[in-house]
Amino acid sequence: MRDEDIGSEVLSNSIQFQAINDLSRLLQDVDINRIRAAIYREVDDIKQSQTVALSCVYFLTLLMVGRYQDILEPEKVSKSPFTKEAMDSNMSSPSLRNERVRSEEQSEEQQEDSPRSLEDKFEDVDLGTPVVDADDVDLAEGASSKGQRRRSLNADSKRSNFARSVTWSGDNQLGAETGKPQIAGETDNEDLGLGIGASLDLTASPNESDRADSENMQSLSFASSFNFNKVAMGNNISKYLENSLSGCSQVLRDLFLDFSQFLTKTLIGSHGQELLHEGLIVMKNSQSSVELVMMLCSQEWQKAIQKHAGGAFLNLENEGRIISSLTADHLIRVADEANEILNKEYQDQMARQSEFEARCATHLADRREEESMCDRLIVASRRRDALTSVKFIQKVLSSASSQSFSEGDVDAHNFYKIDSWEDNLRRRRRLVLNPNGSCHPEATLKADDDVKNDETAGEGAGSQQQMLKELKVESVSGTKDDKEELETDMNSLEDNENEAEMQSHLINIPSTTNPVKFQSHEVVLIHPCVNSLGMLSITTNEIIFDIDEENPTYKKLDPALIAYCDLTHIKIPFSDIRAVFSRRFLLQNTAIEIFVNTRSAIMFNLPDLGAVKQAITLLPRVGIGTKFGAQQTRRYSMASGRALFRLTNMTEKWQKREISNFQYLMYLNTIAGRTFNDLNQYPVFPWVVKDFDSPELDLKSPATFRDFTKPIGAQTPQRAQYFREKYEKWESDTVPPFHYGTHYSTTGFVLNWLVRCEPFTSMFLNFQGGKFDHADRTFHSIKQAWTNCQRDTSDVKELIPELFYLPEMLRNRNGLKFGKLENGEVVNEVILPGWASTPEEFIRKHRMALESEFVSCQLNHWIDLIFGYKQKGPDAERAVNVFYHLTYEGSVNFDAITDPVMLDALRSQIKSFGTTPAQLLTEPHPQRSSIIVLNPQLFKELSKSPQEGYSIKFLSNSPVVHLSSNTHQSSTSPACVAMAENMSYSINKWDNSSVANAVKQMTGNGDQEQSVSRPLQVDSLQTQSVHANYTGRKLCSDLLDTNFLVQRSSFAVTADNSYVLVCGFWDRSLRVFQLETGKLAQVVFGHYGIVTCVARTENRSGLNSHVVSGSEDNTLLVWEWNCKFQCIMGEKTIPGEYPMAKAILMGHESAVKCVSASSELGVVVSCSDISHVLVHLLHGEFVRRIRLPDTRPNSCISQILLNASNGYIFTVSNKTLLDVFSLDGVLLAQKHDFACSKVNDLVTSHDGAYVIIAGHGNTLAVCRSHNLEVLHEFDLENKNEAKSLLNVRSVELSWDNRYVLAGLSNGSVFVVPVNFTRWYPEYHEQLKVSSSNSPASITPTHKPEPIVPSSNPAVNSENTNEQ
Repeated sequence: MRDEDIGSEVLSNSIQFQAINDLSRLLQDVDINRIRAAIYREVDDIKQSQTVALSCVYFLTLLMVGRYQDILEPEKVSKSPFTKEAMDSNMSSPSLRNERVRSEEQSEEQQEDSPRSLEDKFEDVDLGTPVVDADDVDLAEGASSKGQRRRSLNADSKRSNFARSVTWSGDNQLGAETGKPQIAGETDNEDLGLGIGASLDLTASPNESDRADSENMQSLSFASSFNFNKVAMGNNISKYLENSLSGCSQVLRDLFLDFSQFLTKTLIGSHGQELLHEGLIVMKNSQSSVELVMMLCSQEWQKAIQKHAGGAFLNLENEGRIISSLTADHLIRVADEANEILNKEYQDQMARQSEFEARCATHLADRREEESMCDRLIVASRRRDALTSVKFIQKVLSSASSQSFSEGDVDAHNFYKIDSWEDNLRRRRRLVLNPNGSCHPEATLKADDDVKNDETAGEGAGSQQQMLKELKVESVSGTKDDKEELETDMNSLEDNENEAEMQSHLINIPSTTNPVKFQSHEVVLIHPCVNSLGMLSITTNEIIFDIDEENPTYKKLDPALIAYCDLTHIKIPFSDIRAVFSRRFLLQNTAIEIFVNTRSAIMFNLPDLGAVKQAITLLPRVGIGTKFGAQQTRRYSMASGRALFRLTNMTEKWQKREISNFQYLMYLNTIAGRTFNDLNQYPVFPWVVKDFDSPELDLKSPATFRDFTKPIGAQTPQRAQYFREKYEKWESDTVPPFHYGTHYSTTGFVLNWLVRCEPFTSMFLNFQGGKFDHADRTFHSIKQAWTNCQRDTSDVKELIPELFYLPEMLRNRNGLKFGKLENGEVVNEVILPGWASTPEEFIRKHRMALESEFVSCQLNHWIDLIFGYKQKGPDAERAVNVFYHLTYEGSVNFDAITDPVMLDALRSQIKSFGTTPAQLLTEPHPQRSSIIVLNPQLFKELSKSPQEGYSIKFLSNSPVVHLSSNTHQSSTSPACVAMAENMSYSINKWDNSSVANAVKQMTGNGDQEQSVSRPLQVDSLQTQSVHANYTGRKLCSDLLDTNFLVQRSSFAVTADNSYVLVCGFWDRSLRVFQLETGKLAQVVFGHYGIVTCVARTENRSGLNSHVVSGSEDNTLLVWEWNCKFQCIMGEKTIPGEYPMAKAILMGHESAVKCVSASSELGVVVSCSDISHVLVHLLHGEFVRRIRLPDTRPNSCISQILLNASNGYIFTVSNKTLLDVFSLDGVLLAQKHDFACSKVNDLVTSHDGAYVIIAGHGNTLAVCRSHNLEVLHEFDLENKNEAKSLLNVRSVELSWDNRYVLAGLSNGSVFVVPVNFTRWYPEYHEQLKVSSSNSPASITPTHKPEPIVPSSNPAVNSENTNEQ
């Protein structure tokens, strides 16, 4: 029982084995059924059935003979290796793994030799047990047989499902030792009809040795079980044989009977006899299995079966193996495809999952970014509101302080700073109150031992050799300029372009969820006081910038400088943007400058050029504005300076003297990238005068002026030779040679020029470490500054624009302590030349020198040096005009530098060395045309005959108290509107085409007998109704206050001559009347007292303007006149809304009498009964109070006038005294001894150089503005009126400064031509030269259009262009 238990245990451990019902039987019932099914399955294919039957005969015969041998000879069982002890040793022995190898070797021998006889097989197994090795069959045979494959496929569809099969070992040696059948695992080869013959386990490992071990283990398990059962068999051999072979014998009998016809012909003996015939007789006579097996053991049957059935069996086995192999390959291929599909699906699933997770992360990041952006916007909005509230509080405090006059002079306790407001010529002339002002007592002078001399770049280059060697510096001439690339791609930038390509640092938020179209956190605000990172957002209708106050750079800034920057948190509507320029910052084309309607500019440095293009694309289509005559398209905003120079017509205007030298230089600076926001790129102007010793400035002498053909560093031959030798002897492999180590425009030079004015004082102290520089190096003398430029090799600085318009930079208004010079002299205000006694006089004469004829003819050479072809290259070398290479655009490739330390060092070098402007042209700049060539008539001898005028009489005899001459050539309906004291008026058309005829008459070149040109025409309505008792046009005057005196300040006519604003009504209203019909158009309320005066700013037709009204309630209100809707607008600028004042101006202690305003300056000047003038800004901020001289404490100002060109303020006191003040409140001149006893009205020329005074009597006096010198008096003769009865009540000038219009007390308007050129000193000298020559010697090169005569034809129309 122990052996049986061990056999049962081994059998139970076999994988996928069914239970064996009877161990004594050779084949179980299930095996017999499988054999029958395999034989009779192919009933339709007879040949296939016969082949299978013949193979089964061989197989069953082999089984039965083998069993018969085992039963008859039990002594060989003990020799079997299938004992427990042998099994235990064999399980751990590697011999079993070598059985398959030996079997394969024997199979190869079988393929070479003929099939061995059945007897030989039996001899190998000691009783003829047939062993069929699968490897004995050539797998290549039958692989090409289509019939066999087809039959195997058909059999596969009908195969039976059973769990196990009994198979003979394919190992010859193993079979020789045991001869025992083996139990194989479940197989898929039932369709081959082999059932138990030739099974192939498809689930087995592809490793042949492992498969052999599995088969051997199966054989071991069954053989061991069979051996142990044989011991219990006893001596009943016959019965055991019958029981063991009954199933096989019955199947074999059925095969012999069913296939007798086929088998009879197949199984033939050695002599050709039919063996089956005899066998059938035996089988009919006896049903014994023993007899059947004994018959099969005969010699004839063995040979016949071996010869005829063995081959069929081997072929069938070979076919099964081939089909099994193909099936296995197919299954493996299908499994691989399935695995690939599953892997692909898995990868797709993982990709979808990753994409989903990425989308979720992106969505979450976007939401967080939006939340963060909203938080930043909310915080920025709060900070912006806080700044607005602070400004409002300061405004209220300034207004309150402006009312406290009892404490003394308010200006003596106030500090002022330069405002960022720019006029039409980009001059920053306004000084506003500085709440953060100080005299900086802590800024003590530096000790001498702390003073470090400025080193040139050449001297400092040696210490920087190591860094420059590591730095790859590109050639200046070989580097492609990004601006040129912009210029190439400029035409591809359409107006409706919206860049789809976004940088990694940019956030593009869809407009459906957020109006933000562009946002970057890497934008730097470029301001003279603050350069720090912030967030720039561009929405669909505004720009928002908020500086990052948590940034370390911002925290390191001086709070005193931050206080001067009001752009840290700003919001700019698109409607306020006037121009957009692309700029450079640190030689990189990554900045933009935006000009807004507050006449200031804001500059940002963006991360890269792509961000600049995208930002400009999203900004409104304004181009570079209308000032330079360019189209308002985005392509102009992206254009380089060289392209703008070609696309605009400013050079042609300058040549024709339509614009001044100052205006042209500012134009060149603007398009070349020079800006007030970057001190390293500050606008540069030339030294003009070199004579600072003479008591008088002689503008006719060439010796007065510098040499414009040479740079400032080479004005003398000695200095030029020194710098040439330095250039030629320069030896360096990394730094190109240069003439000048310092630049003509640097941050230090700009701050040194403007050190006396805030905020530049605070910036200078921050630049110098909180201390003033040594007194000898501080700007303290004009002459000394020029001398230093001629002696010091490290001083080659040029001038700045402020030296031509800002006298305050020469004053020490804030009382700064600069120390003493080496000679002991205290440094205070700037020492002026001998030909200037005051800063205002120096500025005026210095500007006259810039606009002089000599400078006009030589200025093109200086332009070649700074902006032109002599800026760099061989021409610059020949002109001794080469500067340090880091000052030129394109000299360094920043993208090639990866070291942040080296990059910061390079940027610091660029900041210290200055920046050369962009090169605008590569050929010589054209010369300015001479005035004598453009208009030789201006220099002919003046006519000896008196200039004749003419008058136009009103139907009413009421005095003409107001004249408005809106005669600009761009106006659609130029006319002169005359308002009478009785509220009647006339609209007199102005003919600009007839004005040209007056030039010849003024110069005496025309026919004196010809009738006088009459550009002013009589009102057409008055002409048509003269015979119908028509009294003229008249406004409704029933509502005027009875105590109101109608005068000039009671009316204000719009620029298009369509409406008139009238004050003085008892209901405290300001009324708007339509001039053509006289109907009331609008009634405006806002004052608490009767409106006493009204004024309009000087904007031309088509532009919005401001209207300022004064009242008896001691206040002034600023209104906005909308030219589109032709009315005064409200707060939201919506048609039909209630009018709302934009600002309230306070400070007067009595009723406001007169007012004058200027939109170019943004200033309102007003006066009341008390002898002082208040200056306000248009947005309501109080600036200063101007007191009249102390000699007239009780004077009452009756008239006030502000000229925007020079900023002069004219006041008339007590009808007899005329005073002239600068915009800063400095008294320039005063006069009271005019020919006319009283001054009724006055008007200035457009350039502000001359003032025309009207008063009692029939005379008009022409005076110089700066000193009130009387130059000429016009006698207005009228034959029909007595001379003593005529009084000039009002006066006005035509737009072109050619005609004076005077409103007389008899209700008529007198028109007289005027030529201001006759009083210009330089033209007087030219007139003397021209008169000595023959008229034929003056031959103009072409016939130009007539030039407008003025005090200086060079500045004739400089104020006609609005920014």
